[in-house]
Amino acid sequence: MRLLFIFFLALTNVVGFSQTDSLKTDLLKHEIRDERQNELKSFKSELRDDVQAKLQHFSNVENQIHHTIHLYAIIGGVLLSLITFIGYQALKKMVQSGLNKEINKAFYKINPINTPIKLPRSKMDKQANLLKQLEFTNITYYSELGNDCTQDVVVYMATSDDEAKELEDFLTEWNLRDRYDVAYVVFTKGEHLNTALRTYDNVTFANNHLSLVQAIFVASRGVIPY
Repeated sequence: MRLLFIFFLALTNVVGFSQTDSLKTDLLKHEIRDERQNELKSFKSELRDDVQAKLQHFSNVENQIHHTIHLYAIIGGVLLSLITFIGYQALKKMVQSGLNKEINKAFYKINPINTPIKLPRSKMDKQANLLKQLEFTNITYYSELGNDCTQDVVVYMATSDDEAKELEDFLTEWNLRDRYDVAYVVFTKGEHLNTALRTYDNVTFANNHLSLVQAIFVASRGVIPY
């Protein structure tokens, strides 16, 4: 009987130990499952955050591209408008300039005294007053031979061969020989000059006040403005 009791106790302990081990195993399984679920949730959360961050970055890049394209479109439109405006103004100026030239040509042919006449400053005051009395009112002055002496009727005083040579060199340097938009009247005050200017088609000579007025009038009729 005693042996039977001992066997029963041993069997009970074995069963108890078996149930305890089974319980521990179940608890361990639950812990592992919970840990995996937590890891999975954490991974999903990190993945979602990473995807959202990339999407936000792409959105920012796209907005920046659209902004840049819009800015370039505005700049291009402004430049196109500016170029169009400049082109229009240039065309308008060219048309007006051409029209003014044609009007001036016709006007000078009708009344040559309106042709611009250029005199040397402070050298021909008496001659200038005479021309104004004869209603040559479009008179201007130049200080030296230069850009102001390349059109219209230019009166030049030369009483020596050296002064004549100065005008000759100027016409050669500026390529003004035989031009039809400018005429030169050389006022010699009666001096005889030995100069090649006498062979130029757009140069004439005047010895005194009377011949000066006649030469200017003839030159005004012969000049083709611009």
